[in-house]
Amino acid sequence: MIIFYHDDLDGRASAQVILHSLEHKAPHTTLFPMNYGNKPPPISLYSSKFVPKEDIYIVDFSLSEEYMCQLINAGYNVHWIDHHVSAIKRLARFSHLPGIRNTNQAACVLTWQYFNTLSKPPFPILLIEDYDIWKWEYKEHTAYFYFGAQLYDTIPRYNNYFWKDAFNSEEPYKSFFLTRIQKEGRIICDYRQNFYKDLRKQIGFECEFEEYKCFAMNVAKTGSQAVGTSLTGEYLDGSYDILIAYYHNGEDFCISLYSNKVDVSKIAEKYNGGGHVGAAGFTVKTLPFTRRTDETNKTEIL
Repeated sequence: MIIFYHDDLDGRASAQVILHSLEHKAPHTTLFPMNYGNKPPPISLYSSKFVPKEDIYIVDFSLSEEYMCQLINAGYNVHWIDHHVSAIKRLARFSHLPGIRNTNQAACVLTWQYFNTLSKPPFPILLIEDYDIWKWEYKEHTAYFYFGAQLYDTIPRYNNYFWKDAFNSEEPYKSFFLTRIQKEGRIICDYRQNFYKDLRKQIGFECEFEEYKCFAMNVAKTGSQAVGTSLTGEYLDGSYDILIAYYHNGEDFCISLYSNKVDVSKIAEKYNGGGHVGAAGFTVKTLPFTRRTDETNKTEIL
């Protein structure tokens, strides 16, 4: 069994759900963490161990049309579970593949439903979904769990004890596991909010991108809170159309877009990226925006 998964908490949870559900195959599974802009490994890397009709699971991620065709033509059983609207549209020709494509739920919940049709997802899985698709049904509990989890090894593998505890925590807020994670997460969230408030004043700037008024900041792997959303996802300043976080990885600029006004997935698609209506990303060689030369009317994001 082979699993390609998006290397964030939703993707990691999705991959671990597969290992949990197909426990007899878990010790012999090959896992490939993926991020947008990364190329998948050549099929020859693992085809030497090819088992006829071997299952390949692609969760919370999408591969190129060419690569998907190569997998299918090589005889693999490809299962695709995803919730990114741009990827589902781009790969519409593969709609016949087994799996679930649904933009209304996170991949970890979709993966749980795919393998466990008769049982409700464990509460930590629902918290991950709540953060990933920006529902915020569970308010600050979602943020506390999400950031508390960053303290732990969440890389999917056989016998990962974080995920074992997570899958056994069905009762909301009452398990020792959830209590511990959320207590630690609250401390992290308080620090992040204060740190990012100062950082926005120091290095944030206004720019225009795709004819929209934007606030941008050179930060990596921070999510939308760094550039101007609250702990529970509310936008702190309504005067901007899009919030932008970006960084350079040594080869490309990695751009993340966040908005509650604009469908940023369509903008990301123009740059060969993708994502959701309210959060999307892409990579480029040259930064497609610059600081406004006149920022006298800049609104400070508190």
